Amino acid sequence: MTSVNRSLRLVHDRGEVANHTLELRRFLGMQAQEPTELTFFARGRIQLAHAATARDHVRLLREGERLSGFNGAYQLVNGPISPAIFARYQPNRIHPAWNGRVGDGDVQLRRALYIDIDPMRPKGIGATDDERRAAHEVCCRVADLLLTVLRDECVLGRGDSGNGYFILIAIEPTAISTESTARIRELLKRLAAAYDTDRVKIDTSVGNAGRLMPAAGTWKRKGENTPERPHRQTSFSCCGSVHRVPLESVIGDGH
Repeated sequence: MTSVNRSLRLVHDRGEVANHTLELRRFLGMQAQEPTELTFFARGRIQLAHAATARDHVRLLREGERLSGFNGAYQLVNGPISPAIFARYQPNRIHPAWNGRVGDGDVQLRRALYIDIDPMRPKGIGATDDERRAAHEVCCRVADLLLTVLRDECVLGRGDSGNGYFILIAIEPTAISTESTARIRELLKRLAAAYDTDRVKIDTSVGNAGRLMPAAGTWKRKGENTPERPHRQTSFSCCGSVHRVPLESVIGDGH
C-alpha cells in the first residue's frame, strides 16, 4: 500500500485551481478532450458552463469565481454525459441555467463513489475551525474503514470542500442501474449510522448518478467572510497512480 500524507492542506493561490482540477480529472479517468458541465451558485441563482476540454474546464472555473455574489462552483462526479446535452448552450461560456442541467439519466457511466462529510451548522454560512476539525475526525475514521476493506490507499481520493471533507472511491467505469444506485445509498446510510455524531453528518443523498461535488481548487464563499467563519479554498489529493476496483467490491453483489 502506498502511503500518502493524510492531512488536507488549505490552498490560497488561485493558480492552484489548475493543479487540483487536473488532479481530480485524473482520478476520475477524464480524458483531456472529455467535455463536462460545470455549475456555479451566485446570489442564490444557478449558472452553468459546458467546458469542451480540460483547459476550458480550468478557465471557466476561474471565470466563475468572478461572478457577482459567487458562492461556490461544482462539477459532476460521474460521466461522460450524453453528447446531446451539449446542444443546450453555447460551449465554453457561462450561462444562466435557463435550459436545464444534467440529470441522472444523462450520465453514461459511474466512475467513483462520493462520500460527503460536513459539520452541522446553519445553512448559508461557513464552518468554524472547530467544526471542521470534528468533520476531519469523522473523515479519517471512514477512510480507515475503507482502507481496511479495500487494502489500497490508491483507490481513495481525499478532498477538502472548504467547510467539510469528502472521500472518493475510484471504481471501474460501470453502467448506471437502479439496483446499484439503491445499494450505494444503502452503503451511505450504513456509514452514517456508524459514524454520524451530534456535530457531523455523512450525506446519505449523494448516491445518484448526476451528483455534483465541489470543483477542486475553487473558493467556497458562503455567508460573510469573518475571522470565525472565513471563506476557504477547496482542494483534492490522491496517489500518483490511481487504482480502480469493481463496484461490487465496495457495495457487494446484492446476493
